[in-house]
Amino acid sequence: MKKIIISFLCFIMFLACEVPEYDFNEFYDADPPALVFQPFLKKVVAGSVNRVDIEALEINGTAGMYIKMEYDPDFVAIKEVVAGEFFTSTNQPMAIVEDKGTYIEIYIVYLSDGISQSASGSGVVVEVAFESLKTGKSQLNISDQSKVVDANNEGLVMNTFGFFIIDAR
Repeated sequence: MKKIIISFLCFIMFLACEVPEYDFNEFYDADPPALVFQPFLKKVVAGSVNRVDIEALEINGTAGMYIKMEYDPDFVAIKEVVAGEFFTSTNQPMAIVEDKGTYIEIYIVYLSDGISQSASGSGVVVEVAFESLKTGKSQLNISDQSKVVDANNEGLVMNTFGFFIIDAR
C-alpha cells in the first residue's frame, strides 16, 4: 500500500511541475558588434500599431549609422521612427528617415557634446512603430547594406544584422 501511495504522490508532483518556456531571443544569440531587433518576435493583433527597437549590441566608437530596414508593404506599414538613447549625449542625435516602399533608410548621426565624438556600448538606436495590415507572418530585416561609421567616417565591421518576426492574428 505504501508503494502505491508513494508512486501516486510522485505522479502528482510530476504533473504539478511546470515546463519552463525559454526565450530564444536573437538579441542574445547575436555575435557582437551587431544591429539587432529587440524583441525578435512579436505576436500582434492584425490592424494594430506596435513598436520594436533596433538596438546596437557592443558597438564601440560609433559616430553615425545608415540602417536599411526591409519590410513587406502588403503586411506592414511603417508609421514612425524615433531616435533612441544610444546616441544621446547632451545633444539629441540627428535622424533622417526615408520610406522607399519596401524598405526604409535611417540615417542617424551622433551630435558631439564637445567632449566625445562617438557613442559606445549597447542600447536602443531607434524605435520603429509599425502597423500590421493583415493576418499572417512577416519580417523586418536589417539589410547587410547597412553601415556603421566612426568619427573619421571609417566603416566599423558588424558581425550580425538582425531580423524581426511579426505574427499577426
